[in-house]
Amino acid sequence: MRTQHSINPARSALKHSALALATAALMGTAQAQLPVINGLQCWFDASQGVTTSGTNVTGWADQSGNGNSTTGVNGTPKFAASQVNGRPAVLFQGGNNNLKIDHNIIPQQEYIVFKSGNYARDAANPNQWGGDWGGPFGQQNDNGWMFQSGTRQMWGDGSRIPLAVSQNGTAIVQNNANGNPYGMANVANYMILKVNPRNYASAYARIGRPNNSWGNGYFDVAEVIVYNRLLSTAEENQIGGYLTTKYGLTAVSAYTPLPLMMRLDSPFDGQGFISGATVTASATVVSPLDTSPYTVKFFTNIGGGVAQVGSDQIGAGPTFTQSLGAPGDGSYQVFASVTDSAGTPVTVDSATNNFTLAPAAATTTTLSATTTSTYGQNATLTATVAAATTPNGGTVQFYDDNGVTPLGSPVAINTSTGVASYTTNTLVAGTHKITATYSGYGIYLTSSTSGSTDQVVTQAVLNVTADNKVRSPGTDNPALTYQISGYQLGQTFATSGVSGTPTLACVAVPSDPVGNYPITVDTSPMTAANYSFNGVAGNLKVMVGAPPVVAANVLCWYDAGQGVTTSGSNVTAWDDSSGNAHQATRGGGTVTYVASDTQIAKPAVHLRSGGFMNCALSMTAGGAQKVKEQYVVLRSGDGKTTWSGGSFLGRMSNDFLTVRASS
Repeated sequence: MRTQHSINPARSALKHSALALATAALMGTAQAQLPVINGLQCWFDASQGVTTSGTNVTGWADQSGNGNSTTGVNGTPKFAASQVNGRPAVLFQGGNNNLKIDHNIIPQQEYIVFKSGNYARDAANPNQWGGDWGGPFGQQNDNGWMFQSGTRQMWGDGSRIPLAVSQNGTAIVQNNANGNPYGMANVANYMILKVNPRNYASAYARIGRPNNSWGNGYFDVAEVIVYNRLLSTAEENQIGGYLTTKYGLTAVSAYTPLPLMMRLDSPFDGQGFISGATVTASATVVSPLDTSPYTVKFFTNIGGGVAQVGSDQIGAGPTFTQSLGAPGDGSYQVFASVTDSAGTPVTVDSATNNFTLAPAAATTTTLSATTTSTYGQNATLTATVAAATTPNGGTVQFYDDNGVTPLGSPVAINTSTGVASYTTNTLVAGTHKITATYSGYGIYLTSSTSGSTDQVVTQAVLNVTADNKVRSPGTDNPALTYQISGYQLGQTFATSGVSGTPTLACVAVPSDPVGNYPITVDTSPMTAANYSFNGVAGNLKVMVGAPPVVAANVLCWYDAGQGVTTSGSNVTAWDDSSGNAHQATRGGGTVTYVASDTQIAKPAVHLRSGGFMNCALSMTAGGAQKVKEQYVVLRSGDGKTTWSGGSFLGRMSNDFLTVRASS
């Protein structure tokens, strides 16, 4: 038992932002069980907050206090009791089983207690990742890290490979005996996996499935802890020691078990109070094994020497508070001590935090903005908070409509410069009256801008482009059509607020000779609050040999009798004769030009040995240019009466028509 106390100013302290501290004050005891809460985004613990229907999991509550609970379920994740050290887990076993989190998460560092669930899919090979590429946690996009099915490694896509990975506290190097990248040992056993994702921009999240396109992985997940920052080595050891103790992983973990910890929540290190304020200290016992009741003591140097404040407090906690009174102006220190009720009692101290009392400091807030921006493009608003000394915390809330409409969430100031910036691309076209208010922090008083700053947002330009057309002499003009491009913020015609249609015209008549005739675009009938319009003329090509059916859009037309560019006999380009300028260029393999093919006595382009050409046409299934019907004059090029495999016209993807070899 410890009998003497001393304050060590050099002792490392847990740093808590004002926002984290304010959040902690509102949270229940659940979040208080973690040793590190600064930057905590979400925390899922299968021993609390899981809702079920039978054994099927219907929801999983976020224990961080941030409200990032799951919002929906796909498939049938299962709840299983007593999976690891007597604690439960949620089982995601193929079939697109996952839990959605429709809240924005910034996953810069993740700690996950889990194991492979391949035993349920392939009992003969439990020590590998099973099913589709997948992972236990990720975002609702295709930017996340994954494991590779049938191996013990991560997926090797360079755009998704994590920046760092450790297994049970030991860093994993690339290209090891268990695979590359980040091969792992003993994945059939529960582990503590730490991942620093390469991509951690704010996005909706998901448990049991890391990406939109891959969803049939097999994983048993006991706990997920996600931070929006990289923890220090000391903080990582606290989380690792906490999880090692909690899940009984001492035999495999390099982390030192930490059965008892003390976290001093307030005053946080460096906190300031206005002269005369009453200061209350708050500390939280973190014990993954719950060795309560606890005996807690608080110590300060307010009286000059180090002394206990108040009496011993005994209880289950985990949070204990103690009034420190109203000290005079000056700088002070505080820490807390806890002794548990284990078989052999253990005593640990919290970090020592510094705090001050001083007269209130007035602040001023000034505002600048991007003078002019375009709808859908970023506009940056910047506020500067000034005082006799730069405030060491606080946030700025930006407002539109002269202080009426908040813009986003409060932004923390830079404690070196007093600057806070907010960037948005959602301001509508027009002039916006922007204001800002500083929250105040410690001894620093709140302040607002003395007036508003104008942020002018101009309309974005929509290009209304006439489609190029082609017809034969002596025939009527085809129907004139157009495309609109330049929509912002993922909008379409239906969601953009655009009304009206352009007027298209072409002066060509059936008796006109072969040649090119402009298709004009008049956009004056079109209106929109956030857009202006620019008409882009198209071209009608009157030519001999044009396809006889032109009423519908001809997207592309490749005729080996015209527009083929060669270098010797090798084809380098093939012009689109439709007038739409979708030129095809050689992409690889052997592509040759034959002036008179033996079967048709007309020109042809021969593709051999993997030969292919890339076409500039955007053949998107849901875009403006849809491929609905193709006509192709071709034959098998291997001299046989069967296909040699491949395709003759398709998309640069894996979802288009191919022919099977020898069929």
